[in-house]
Amino acid sequence: MSAVYLAYSQLQQERDIYTFVGKQYFTSYKLLKQFTLSLLNISGKDEKYQENPLFKRIWKDFNDFVLSYQKEDYGFLYSEKLEKKPSLKLLKSITNQLIQDDEESSVLIREWLELTSKRFNLTLQNRRLLEKKLRFSLTILLLEKYLFYLVQHFDTIQSEFEDMGIDNMLSIFQGTPKDYDGLLPVSPTGIGMGFRYESEEHAYAKGGILKLVRIIGVGRYLLTHMDKFFYPLDGKKGATVILLSGTSEAPFSSKYQIQLPVSYLIEKDEEVQTEIEVIFEPLYKPDFDPIIISGKKDDERDWELKSAVASLKRNNIIERELELASEGRKRLLIVAGSYEEAAMVGKEMRNVFDRKDIYYLTNQNNASLEEGVWPRQKVASFSKSNGVILVAPLLALERGHNILSTVDSMQVAAFHTAIFLVRPYPRPYDMSRLINRLNAYIMNELSKVNTKDYNIKEQMLKQRKAAYAIQKEILLNERGFRYLDNIERKYLIMDLFVSVWQLTGRLIRGNVPAKIILCDGSFAPETVMGNADNYTTSLLVAWKEEITRFAKRDNYFILQKLYYPIMDGLQNLKGVKVHDKNKRRSTKEDKS
Repeated sequence: MSAVYLAYSQLQQERDIYTFVGKQYFTSYKLLKQFTLSLLNISGKDEKYQENPLFKRIWKDFNDFVLSYQKEDYGFLYSEKLEKKPSLKLLKSITNQLIQDDEESSVLIREWLELTSKRFNLTLQNRRLLEKKLRFSLTILLLEKYLFYLVQHFDTIQSEFEDMGIDNMLSIFQGTPKDYDGLLPVSPTGIGMGFRYESEEHAYAKGGILKLVRIIGVGRYLLTHMDKFFYPLDGKKGATVILLSGTSEAPFSSKYQIQLPVSYLIEKDEEVQTEIEVIFEPLYKPDFDPIIISGKKDDERDWELKSAVASLKRNNIIERELELASEGRKRLLIVAGSYEEAAMVGKEMRNVFDRKDIYYLTNQNNASLEEGVWPRQKVASFSKSNGVILVAPLLALERGHNILSTVDSMQVAAFHTAIFLVRPYPRPYDMSRLINRLNAYIMNELSKVNTKDYNIKEQMLKQRKAAYAIQKEILLNERGFRYLDNIERKYLIMDLFVSVWQLTGRLIRGNVPAKIILCDGSFAPETVMGNADNYTTSLLVAWKEEITRFAKRDNYFILQKLYYPIMDGLQNLKGVKVHDKNKRRSTKEDKS
């Protein structure tokens, strides 16, 4: 664990290292490449750096070193290479000394910089910063070597971890079953293992978390090819597989779309479609400033959430909606961004409204004894309590939870209305979003493998380049909705559309009507400022335009069956001022 502590302490103590790493996922290979650019004072944004003769020579040394150092235990050829070349031998000595002697490693790092500057006739700028960057890059290399060893020998040493209480972490070393080797596609980026340091901006790298990520394969390929997964080996088909989901046909959703044609649609005879009313009702502070929560951080976000609660109270929105809700379903769902936010909003509402029937959802198993807390595992029984209002994060209820109430001898949805205090939006540099996009991309590419004139080498290089572009767009840029790349925006729009629809499904069980109230000003940021919104500024306008395009798709019949209630609700969206492209002016949709 010494290598872990060494890396973590450098991130904690050195602001320069935190800046060097940024919020990207990194490996020693990537860090050493960034260090080489710093050594030569070259900007990484200029892709022509790869043609720089000095870069090529120095990077060849690092490339040879990384390969040889990681694999020196696997054969004489690798260890011999490290000993023969002075620059590689010195790098090996530095890396091996990192844990043993901090002062000795510092001397060796300065020696390497001096040797390299003379060898390539370099004028080094900010030597102290270069020393820090090289030290950290080699520390990550050392850590990777230990982790690779665990991966390679895990079957032998697994018993050593049994008493450490880290069973949930062991899968990262186990990888996929050996039976899947050669059959399950690897990630198109080729990333085997990487790291990311997460820290709040205001903390200046203090108190962060160093995360280890290992991408071991494209899991959805196994899901979609389960019936014929081993066919390439034995020529035999497996059992027939049926995939059942009401949201598996979701165009441009990298998270939900099952990339297979729909063979059958199961539906009830003469099922009456329910109605969903969708309203944008932004909240305002006493000075009439709009309350915008999504995109805010830390104390500023907490203040906006408390302001939202105060506005709900000041404008009697809670009382109004409870009065309008149908008999037997007079309950409200308040949607927050996370469990932590749900707790904060729930406590604030209990205080501001002075009501004991307000609860907030938690994923903590031992929290059921705390006042105002409702455990997630018991959410289906909420309607049997005295609870009237439940504050919960979106993803906690998006699927799998039917909260029902008995009305006229019928089991129907217990909640009538959902109030979204926060516009859903992925956290910056969200790894799950990246993996969904990469997997969706490679699944599309794999469907072309059997086409005529398919060149494996050319296609692999093309896929690798495209995958890195996707990764860069998602991880290296922290962007608001309006500044997203057009393609990434479309994927995000549909991912969020399905998530919101799945939560809405909790409100219409038993074919009862429901109401969605969207309060966060960021849902339509121009409207709250008195201007007009469009596809690029408002998630609501984007949803509306995308579902309108459904009609042009060959599978429109299926999409209509799956999403009609929310499609109809969005088509009749109230409260958003939308830019009229044809008239080149703004029109206000009916708010009555």
